[in-house]
Amino acid sequence: MITSLKEWILFNESLNNIIFDTEYTGRSDWDEILKHESDKFHKEIIYMSPDQFLERVRYKRFKTDYDKVKEYTNTISSAKKLPTPIMWFMSKFQYEQGFAPSWHDGNHRVLALKELGIKEIPVIIAYERNDL
Repeated sequence: MITSLKEWILFNESLNNIIFDTEYTGRSDWDEILKHESDKFHKEIIYMSPDQFLERVRYKRFKTDYDKVKEYTNTISSAKKLPTPIMWFMSKFQYEQGFAPSWHDGNHRVLALKELGIKEIPVIIAYERNDL
């Protein structure tokens, strides 16, 4: 019998499909841009560990609001869908070479998921098609 949220999360292999809305980043301006792939940019959803996301965006450079992390933990507990973390790169080259993204969103959500023991999360990767 599952007795805690953490046990339930670890047990449920399809949790990412349940808690993430992969069509929604939480930023209306970016959501509008990402609705349609165009010849100007590419987007895809990849899966990575929370640690890989946090390392790639170099989150330690930013101040972490731990109240916000707790808020996301509660959101997960109440089974509400979360916006999908995103990384935006200026070019495919920047993405493929492992550079930090030009813009990103999702640190607090990812930290909350890491605390809950999630091993893999979906991340929207987008980059401008200026080097094809």
